Amino acid sequence: MRLNFLPLSFLFPARSLGLLLLLAWLAINAAVALWAAKTLQDGRAHYQQSAEASTQNLALVLDQSITGSIQKIDLALQTVVAELERQLRTGGGFDEPSASALLRFYQPLLAEATGIRVADADGLVVLGPDVKPQDKVSWADRDFFPQLRDQADPGLVVSRPIMGRVTKIWVISFTRRINRPDGSFGGLVAAPIPLQYFQDMLSRFDLGSKGVLVLRGADFGMIVRQPPSSVPAAAAVGSQVSTPEFQRAIAAGQAHGTYLSPQTADGIGRTISFRRLAAVPFTLVVGLAPEDYLAK
Repeated sequence: MRLNFLPLSFLFPARSLGLLLLLAWLAINAAVALWAAKTLQDGRAHYQQSAEASTQNLALVLDQSITGSIQKIDLALQTVVAELERQLRTGGGFDEPSASALLRFYQPLLAEATGIRVADADGLVVLGPDVKPQDKVSWADRDFFPQLRDQADPGLVVSRPIMGRVTKIWVISFTRRINRPDGSFGGLVAAPIPLQYFQDMLSRFDLGSKGVLVLRGADFGMIVRQPPSSVPAAAAVGSQVSTPEFQRAIAAGQAHGTYLSPQTADGIGRTISFRRLAAVPFTLVVGLAPEDYLAK
């Protein structure tokens, strides 16, 4: 039996057929658009998650690197303190030739620091590289001095960024107390690390054209930023300028976290992770810009 099919023009008038074709075309385009939007959304979410993981991992790597350097410096400081305390017990004062030889021994081993220097109980710097007795350089007015003088066991004390009076450059000073045999204050040893050392460390990492790395101190003031900020208020050493999200996280006592901030000082939105360092009261802030990681 032969089947005869009626033409569409018989079943549907021309106007109805055109409408059906238009609706079909619109439905196909809507489906394609939804598929493209879903694919774009999934891709964006993937890159966003990748950026969050990257900032967190980099903060961890830098924490380990900086912590390792500081632990090495602190071990050297403790060794020098132990020798100077021995000299105070046996001779009643510092043995300058012996102490100076010990400081010279450590100088090439501590590439991070500008050397180890010693101040007496009055804060007068008496031993170390580039120390000249006639200059009578004193640390007695430094913030770290009364803490070391007045606390029996303050541990490792870390200064804010300061202009070195011997080195004449911006440094952070890592210091330890020297005790006399009776436990009273006998002076201090210090290893200043130039801010440039931290700047060079951060500059090794490529975070794209809009990414940033920031190291902040105990008061969350800026120590260094890579690259330096184009905003004067955020570029100065000690600047407290930061994102609202970071301020809220710190106020809540968070030691680490990740967030997407549109309100950075330079107006560039970034995915940001921050991390409080394990060994010292520093905080690392790592930021990647969506325009960099979504462009890949």
